[in-house]
Amino acid sequence: MPVSPERILENLFPFYRKEEFPVLLHQYKTWSESRPLEGCRIIDASPVFRNTCAKYASLLAAGAKLTVAISPVMPHDPDTVVLLGHYGIPVVEAERAGGPYDVVMDCAGALSHVPSLCGYVELTRSGAERYAACPQPV
Repeated sequence: MPVSPERILENLFPFYRKEEFPVLLHQYKTWSESRPLEGCRIIDASPVFRNTCAKYASLLAAGAKLTVAISPVMPHDPDTVVLLGHYGIPVVEAERAGGPYDVVMDCAGALSHVPSLCGYVELTRSGAERYAACPQPV
């Protein structure tokens, strides 16, 4: 059974003070109430570390159905990847990710091959060339 977004945040507090991520905590609270991503299928490929779980908690609190993609072009902490499994968050290899997803959140163009129904988020512009001819919003 998936772990609640609230529990994911609680698991972060022994490692980070609330003052270290006030914006994500505010977003979590706001999105928990408004649930703007209810039912939205999102895949995220960005560096995966314990602190990334605050972003995941916010997306889940918003109602998103989240999948995390691991890519060889981005660093990740293997222990955090195992933790995601315990949280009930699906983890896939970026190069094998299918779709479609409603929103593809990407870094370095690792998910540029994944079909998106609404568009793409390219986190750092490090994959901008992979999206240059994309007909959807990026």
